[in-house]
Amino acid sequence: MILVKDNSTNTTMTKPASLYGDVVITFVSSDISKGIFNGNTPTNELGPDVYSLGYNHAIFIPSLNMTKVAETSWGLEFVVNIRDAQQYMLNSGDLLNITTSNKTLTFQKL
Repeated sequence: MILVKDNSTNTTMTKPASLYGDVVITFVSSDISKGIFNGNTPTNELGPDVYSLGYNHAIFIPSLNMTKVAETSWGLEFVVNIRDAQQYMLNSGDLLNITTSNKTLTFQKL
């Protein structure tokens, strides 16, 4: 994750320079409309968890399994918002935006 935007104020936040580790997620499809994802935050391991895709770039992530080490503020931006995922968009430059009701989480393809 490289950027978090507040959808109501358009303010953005990037990972603090002093923080080691990233929020990284990997999607593995089982068919055209669903699959699993896993990954990590700076302090925790994620998944595996299920996701499903719908019409008009809809994405649904109903649950998030993770280890329970105290999370960083950057990791919390992901943890608190990802279960509210509503839409995804792949942009030029290998960027993935996952939009929730409150935030847009931007990831860089590795």
